[in-house]
Amino acid sequence: MADAPWSPAEIAAGEIRQVDARALDAFWIDARSDEDYAAAHLLEALSLNPENWDLQIMNVIGAWLEQPRPIIVYCQPGECGTSREIADRLRENLADAEIYTLLEGWSPAKGGAE
Repeated sequence: MADAPWSPAEIAAGEIRQVDARALDAFWIDARSDEDYAAAHLLEALSLNPENWDLQIMNVIGAWLEQPRPIIVYCQPGECGTSREIADRLRENLADAEIYTLLEGWSPAKGGAE
């Protein structure tokens, strides 16, 4: 039997809903491909994906060290393990950071695109 349509989606540890994420003054990390990032991304989001981790991680660490605040990692809507992979790797590199993955991902249709 399916959940009632008004039932909230299950949320795991380290995940955050977009409505809750908007209340945070957070760093946004786009874990999608460079091509998807170039096409559209959230305003002020930094790109950090597995393919270019070594090139992009220093920008993320530097930005966080200048102004520590929560980090929210997103990728495309649906099941996207990339945002969880990036969040886990960030937790290893920034142990003091508050890091979340965006539940249900992001797409330009959701707004806030640059």
